[in-house]
Amino acid sequence: PAAARVVSIASAFLICGALVGLGAVRWRRVLREQGLVLSWREVLRISLVAQFFNAFLLGTAGGDVVKAWYAARAAPHRRAEAAVSVFVDRVLGTLGLLMAALLLALANGALIGGYRRYQAVLLVIGAMFVAAVSLLVLGFYTKALGQEGVIARLLRRIPRGESAVRALAGCREFGREPSFLAQMGFWSLLIAGGVALAYVVLARGVGIVLEPRLLAFISLAVVC
Repeated sequence: PAAARVVSIASAFLICGALVGLGAVRWRRVLREQGLVLSWREVLRISLVAQFFNAFLLGTAGGDVVKAWYAARAAPHRRAEAAVSVFVDRVLGTLGLLMAALLLALANGALIGGYRRYQAVLLVIGAMFVAAVSLLVLGFYTKALGQEGVIARLLRRIPRGESAVRALAGCREFGREPSFLAQMGFWSLLIAGGVALAYVVLARGVGIVLEPRLLAFISLAVVC
Protein backbone atom coordinates (compact mmCIF):
# COMPACT_ATOMS: atom_id res chain seq x y z
CA PRO A 1 0.00 0.00 0.00
CA ALA A 2 1.07 3.55 -0.72
CA ALA A 3 0.57 4.58 2.92
CA ALA A 4 2.93 1.83 4.11
CA ARG A 5 5.60 2.98 1.65
CA VAL A 6 5.33 6.57 2.86
CA VAL A 7 5.70 5.38 6.47
CA SER A 8 8.76 3.31 5.53
CA ILE A 9 10.47 6.21 3.75
CA ALA A 10 9.70 8.57 6.65
CA SER A 11 11.04 5.99 9.10
CA ALA A 12 14.27 5.71 7.10
CA PHE A 13 14.76 9.47 7.36
CA LEU A 14 14.15 9.36 11.12
CA ILE A 15 16.65 6.51 11.52
CA CYS A 16 19.28 8.51 9.62
CA GLY A 17 18.69 11.47 11.92
CA ALA A 18 19.01 9.24 14.99
CA LEU A 19 22.30 7.87 13.63
CA VAL A 20 23.78 11.38 13.57
CA GLY A 21 22.84 11.73 17.23
CA LEU A 22 24.35 8.36 18.16
CA GLY A 23 27.51 9.28 16.29
CA ALA A 24 27.71 12.49 18.31
CA VAL A 25 27.44 10.46 21.53
CA ARG A 26 30.36 8.25 20.47
CA TRP A 27 32.52 11.17 19.34
CA ARG A 28 31.89 13.06 22.60
CA ARG A 29 33.12 10.00 24.48
CA VAL A 30 36.26 9.94 22.30
CA LEU A 31 36.85 13.64 22.99
CA ARG A 32 36.44 13.10 26.72
CA GLU A 33 39.10 10.41 26.64
CA GLN A 34 41.49 13.09 25.36
CA GLY A 35 40.51 15.42 28.19
CA LEU A 36 38.35 17.59 25.92
CA VAL A 37 34.88 18.37 27.23
CA LEU A 38 32.53 19.94 24.69
CA SER A 39 28.85 20.55 25.31
CA TRP A 40 26.24 18.28 23.73
CA ARG A 41 25.01 21.23 21.71
CA GLU A 42 28.47 21.95 20.28
CA VAL A 43 29.20 18.30 19.48
CA LEU A 44 25.83 17.85 17.78
CA ARG A 45 26.24 21.11 15.85
CA ILE A 46 29.63 20.08 14.50
CA SER A 47 28.32 16.60 13.66
CA LEU A 48 25.42 18.04 11.67
CA VAL A 49 27.73 20.38 9.73
CA ALA A 50 30.03 17.46 8.93
CA GLN A 51 27.05 15.35 7.87
CA PHE A 52 26.02 18.06 5.42
CA PHE A 53 29.44 17.96 3.75
CA ASN A 54 29.39 14.14 3.80
CA ALA A 55 26.16 14.24 1.84
CA PHE A 56 27.18 16.82 -0.76
CA LEU A 57 30.88 16.12 -1.30
CA LEU A 58 32.40 13.05 -2.95
CA GLY A 59 32.89 10.57 -0.13
CA THR A 60 33.06 11.19 3.61
CA ALA A 61 36.61 12.57 3.79
CA GLY A 62 35.39 16.13 3.22
CA GLY A 63 33.01 15.94 6.15
CA ASP A 64 35.76 14.58 8.39
CA VAL A 65 38.10 17.42 7.43
CA VAL A 66 35.42 20.00 8.22
CA LYS A 67 34.64 18.20 11.49
CA ALA A 68 38.32 18.21 12.50
CA TRP A 69 38.59 21.92 11.64
CA TYR A 70 35.55 22.82 13.75
CA ALA A 71 36.77 20.61 16.60
CA ALA A 72 40.16 22.34 16.58
CA ARG A 73 38.46 25.74 16.72
CA ALA A 74 36.24 24.59 19.60
CA ALA A 75 39.30 23.47 21.59
CA PRO A 76 42.05 26.00 20.70
CA HIS A 77 44.23 24.92 23.62
CA ARG A 78 44.47 21.33 22.28
CA ARG A 79 43.85 21.56 18.57
CA ALA A 80 45.94 18.56 17.55
CA GLU A 81 44.18 16.25 20.02
CA ALA A 82 40.75 17.52 18.94
CA ALA A 83 41.56 16.91 15.28
CA VAL A 84 42.92 13.40 15.84
CA SER A 85 39.77 12.49 17.78
CA VAL A 86 37.86 12.73 14.49
CA PHE A 87 40.21 10.24 12.86
CA VAL A 88 39.97 7.84 15.82
CA ASP A 89 36.18 8.15 15.81
CA ARG A 90 36.16 7.31 12.08
CA VAL A 91 38.30 4.20 12.61
CA LEU A 92 36.08 3.07 15.49
CA GLY A 93 32.99 3.59 13.35
CA THR A 94 34.51 1.64 10.48
CA LEU A 95 35.40 -1.17 12.86
CA GLY A 96 31.75 -1.36 13.96
CA LEU A 97 30.56 -1.49 10.35
CA LEU A 98 33.05 -4.27 9.58
CA MET A 99 32.04 -6.30 12.63
CA ALA A 100 28.36 -5.97 11.73
CA ALA A 101 29.09 -6.95 8.12
CA LEU A 102 30.96 -10.07 9.28
CA LEU A 103 28.08 -11.04 11.57
CA LEU A 104 25.61 -10.59 8.71
CA ALA A 105 27.89 -12.70 6.51
CA LEU A 106 27.45 -15.54 9.00
CA ALA A 107 23.68 -15.05 8.84
CA ASN A 108 23.90 -15.34 5.03
CA GLY A 109 26.40 -18.19 5.09
CA ALA A 110 24.44 -20.52 2.81
CA LEU A 111 24.05 -17.90 0.10
CA ILE A 112 27.59 -16.56 0.31
CA GLY A 113 28.97 -20.08 0.13
CA GLY A 114 27.46 -20.51 -3.31
CA TYR A 115 28.67 -17.32 -4.99
CA ARG A 116 32.31 -16.43 -5.55
CA ARG A 117 31.59 -12.72 -5.82
CA TYR A 118 30.10 -12.69 -2.34
CA GLN A 119 33.05 -14.69 -1.09
CA ALA A 120 35.45 -12.13 -2.60
CA VAL A 121 33.56 -9.32 -0.88
CA LEU A 122 33.75 -11.24 2.40
CA LEU A 123 37.53 -11.63 2.02
CA VAL A 124 37.91 -7.89 1.47
CA ILE A 125 35.75 -7.14 4.53
CA GLY A 126 37.82 -9.58 6.59
CA ALA A 127 41.08 -7.97 5.47
CA MET A 128 39.73 -4.50 6.29
CA PHE A 129 38.67 -5.73 9.74
CA VAL A 130 42.17 -7.04 10.46
CA ALA A 131 43.68 -3.76 9.23
CA ALA A 132 41.35 -1.65 11.43
CA VAL A 133 42.04 -3.75 14.53
CA SER A 134 45.79 -3.64 13.86
CA LEU A 135 45.68 0.14 13.51
CA LEU A 136 43.84 0.56 16.81
CA VAL A 137 46.15 -1.82 18.67
CA LEU A 138 49.17 -0.05 17.18
CA GLY A 139 47.95 3.37 18.28
CA PHE A 140 46.32 2.49 21.60
CA TYR A 141 48.57 -0.14 23.11
CA THR A 142 52.09 0.25 21.64
CA LYS A 143 54.71 3.00 21.51
CA ALA A 144 54.92 2.93 17.70
CA LEU A 145 53.23 6.34 17.47
CA GLY A 146 54.99 7.75 20.51
CA GLN A 147 57.03 10.94 20.48
CA GLU A 148 60.31 9.02 20.33
CA GLY A 149 59.35 6.57 17.58
CA VAL A 150 60.45 6.39 13.95
CA ILE A 151 57.19 7.90 12.71
CA ALA A 152 57.62 10.86 15.06
CA ARG A 153 61.14 11.53 13.80
CA LEU A 154 59.90 11.54 10.20
CA LEU A 155 56.99 13.85 10.96
CA ARG A 156 59.23 16.38 12.71
CA ARG A 157 60.97 17.00 9.39
CA ILE A 158 57.86 18.54 7.83
CA PRO A 159 56.29 21.94 8.61
CA ARG A 160 54.08 21.82 11.72
CA GLY A 161 55.12 18.22 12.16
CA GLU A 162 55.34 18.62 15.93
CA SER A 163 51.55 19.05 16.11
CA ALA A 164 51.06 15.78 14.22
CA VAL A 165 53.53 14.04 16.54
CA ARG A 166 51.67 15.27 19.61
CA ALA A 167 48.33 14.24 18.16
CA LEU A 168 49.46 10.71 17.29
CA ALA A 169 51.16 10.29 20.65
CA GLY A 170 47.84 11.18 22.26
CA CYS A 171 46.35 7.99 20.85
CA ARG A 172 47.93 6.14 23.78
CA GLU A 173 45.37 7.88 26.01
CA PHE A 174 42.63 5.76 24.45
CA GLY A 175 44.30 2.57 25.66
CA ARG A 176 44.63 3.57 29.30
CA GLU A 177 41.04 2.67 30.21
CA PRO A 178 40.46 -1.08 29.63
CA SER A 179 36.73 -0.67 28.96
CA PHE A 180 37.06 2.13 26.39
CA LEU A 181 37.43 -0.09 23.32
CA ALA A 182 34.56 -2.33 24.47
CA GLN A 183 32.31 0.69 25.00
CA MET A 184 33.17 2.11 21.61
CA GLY A 185 32.63 -1.30 20.03
CA PHE A 186 29.11 -1.38 21.48
CA TRP A 187 28.23 2.09 20.20
CA SER A 188 29.77 1.39 16.80
CA LEU A 189 27.85 -1.88 16.43
CA LEU A 190 24.63 -0.10 17.43
CA ILE A 191 25.23 2.58 14.80
CA ALA A 192 26.11 -0.03 12.17
CA GLY A 193 22.89 -1.86 12.93
CA GLY A 194 21.01 1.40 12.46
CA VAL A 195 22.68 1.94 9.08
CA ALA A 196 21.64 -1.53 7.91
CA LEU A 197 18.11 -0.99 9.23
CA ALA A 198 17.82 2.31 7.36
CA TYR A 199 18.64 0.59 4.08
CA VAL A 200 16.18 -2.24 4.73
CA VAL A 201 13.36 0.14 5.67
CA LEU A 202 14.08 2.44 2.72
CA ALA A 203 14.11 -0.54 0.33
CA ARG A 204 10.62 -1.46 1.46
CA GLY A 205 9.51 2.12 0.99
CA VAL A 206 10.62 2.20 -2.65
CA GLY A 207 9.29 -1.28 -3.42
CA ILE A 208 12.56 -3.28 -3.57
CA VAL A 209 11.87 -6.90 -2.73
CA LEU A 210 15.02 -8.48 -1.32
CA GLU A 211 15.83 -10.67 1.67
CA PRO A 212 16.48 -8.20 4.55
CA ARG A 213 19.53 -10.11 5.83
CA LEU A 214 21.13 -10.09 2.39
CA LEU A 215 20.30 -6.44 1.76
CA ALA A 216 21.77 -5.51 5.16
CA PHE A 217 25.01 -7.36 4.36
CA ILE A 218 25.31 -5.80 0.89
CA SER A 219 24.62 -2.28 2.16
CA LEU A 220 27.16 -2.49 4.99
CA ALA A 221 29.76 -4.05 2.67
CA VAL A 222 29.35 -1.14 0.26
CA VAL A 223 29.51 1.42 3.06
CA CYS A 224 32.71 -0.19 4.38
